[in-house]
Amino acid sequence: MHSLATLLVASLLALGQLPCAAQGLQLRTEWWRPNGVVLAVAIDSVNNVAYLGGDFSQLNDPDPPFSSVARQRLAAIDMNTGDVLPWNPGADGQVIALAVSGNNVFVGGQQVQCGGQTRPYLSVVDRTSGLAASWAPQISNGYVKAFAVNAGRLFFTGQFNSVDGVGRTGAACFDLATSTLTNWAPQPDDLIRTMVVHNSSVYLGGAFNTMGGVARERAAQVDDQFGNLLGWAPTVIGGTGVYTMARLGSTLYLGGDFSEVNGQPRNQAAALGTNGVLTSWNPAISQMVHSMVPFNGNIAMGGDFNNFSNMAIADPITANALTWSGINGQVFAMAGTTTHLIAGGSFNAVNNYLVTKLAAFTPAAPSVALTVRMFLDGPYVSTTQLMNDNLRASGLLPYTEPYTALGYAYTTGGATGTAAPTVLSVTGNNAIVDWVVVELRNSANSAQVIASRRALLQRDGDVVDLNGVAPLTIPAPSASYYVAVRHRNHLGVMSAAPIALSATTTSVDFRSASQATFGTDARRVEGSRMVLWCGDVTFDHSAKYTGTGNDRDPILTAIGGALPTNTLTGQYRQEDLNLDGEVKYTGANNDRDRILLTIGGSTPTNVRVEQVP
Repeated sequence: MHSLATLLVASLLALGQLPCAAQGLQLRTEWWRPNGVVLAVAIDSVNNVAYLGGDFSQLNDPDPPFSSVARQRLAAIDMNTGDVLPWNPGADGQVIALAVSGNNVFVGGQQVQCGGQTRPYLSVVDRTSGLAASWAPQISNGYVKAFAVNAGRLFFTGQFNSVDGVGRTGAACFDLATSTLTNWAPQPDDLIRTMVVHNSSVYLGGAFNTMGGVARERAAQVDDQFGNLLGWAPTVIGGTGVYTMARLGSTLYLGGDFSEVNGQPRNQAAALGTNGVLTSWNPAISQMVHSMVPFNGNIAMGGDFNNFSNMAIADPITANALTWSGINGQVFAMAGTTTHLIAGGSFNAVNNYLVTKLAAFTPAAPSVALTVRMFLDGPYVSTTQLMNDNLRASGLLPYTEPYTALGYAYTTGGATGTAAPTVLSVTGNNAIVDWVVVELRNSANSAQVIASRRALLQRDGDVVDLNGVAPLTIPAPSASYYVAVRHRNHLGVMSAAPIALSATTTSVDFRSASQATFGTDARRVEGSRMVLWCGDVTFDHSAKYTGTGNDRDPILTAIGGALPTNTLTGQYRQEDLNLDGEVKYTGANNDRDRILLTIGGSTPTNVRVEQVP
């Protein structure tokens, strides 16, 4: 359960005017996935735990055996492994806001019961046990929308009229040392959706038009003691206002649903100095921005903006950005550290990976991208120039790679990952035939494997990653490498010379005679195509019909040994050389004859050796 998928390694679009250099991120596909929307994410960076809240009832393991655990609107994830933790306070209403401080997790939203106790709208639960703390803030009817923790205080906003019996309209603050209400009371006339606390100021954004009875159009600055207005007063016009704010240095970034800031066009996102001056930063997002967080010196944004598929990372000065396609739903919440960027929302896939409602990304190591194509002799049909996908159609393909069990040693991380059931359900030319291995080898020593990676092979010969469509991306610096491919019962092949690889996708087509290969007769000619020799039942890099360690006898053994006309069906087997889901020793389409054809047919003592060092 440690799969990685490289999400982006090439330079892409600019949110502003100019393209920017590549910044790779890797999608962590092993994280457990909620079955409903995620509206809040908070990170305990000390213990490397991500807390999530929203409107879900269970989390699902994406890897076999695809387990599920019940989690009512609240859950915690181990950020090292992606596994769900035992923490399970439960909430009976939608969770909208989360914050972590010390041993406490603060839960805001529409819940009344949380952590096993009645704790309406603002619940304090233990970060380990999930049990409600003895402290029970009393919030009047409504809900809590946002938290900010700073200097031993918990600032919170929402729709409410009193806290602990004291009048507080839409915003209040607790002293965490004493659990008592402070004098902070900015008094907005409408909802405050977001806050940033910096030095002795609290910057507010939302739907309000006044703060403390004084005009403030959707953004305001107040002091952190009493909530008195200060001088920072942008005018935000259009739409429904400000939904999110983030700070880098002395610049505040605003996101939401608006069209103008301080009289200048700014669609859904803008930046102002703490002096109130609007900057030139203008990513020009097409639709709503729900969340912003700083991430390694840049600004990460999530929302419902189709022009950048709901998520982007922007340069904080120029608005040049990296983005990626395929987040197919809204992003409502984000949280980040130097090692992780986490997004929650209503999406059901990321770049065609079946990652639902919660996505975690980590900075990627340098990688190269390549489109490898190959045909396997066993399942190849010359009349269609396609391979059969009988193993997939019969439900026999495993969800995880089979090569580790055969003794193959991948380089670090090369074996990780699970093929989603949706990928294995694809039919037609892109249906999956089997698992393969792709290797990058040292240009100065072709026997040395620099990087290896599991992959899936489609009927038309395309070798793809676990999302079923992406070119294969392998962690390795841009350089020249020998490229080799392996299959569990076919003889592998390797390029005759090193091939220059980089983040820009390079094609290596072993189906074509024009792609030179190492050694002699490394592939079989089949009409106008080249195919990998079949017959390596024992996965010892040779095809052998007779003698010690031959590949014929295991076929007889697999069907029972005594009666050669027996067949074995319904299993994923090494002995099934034509990958049709049957192991046969005699008769039409048997597997034994394939070995004899591979070694030459007339001399059964011949041995064909794989042409890979």
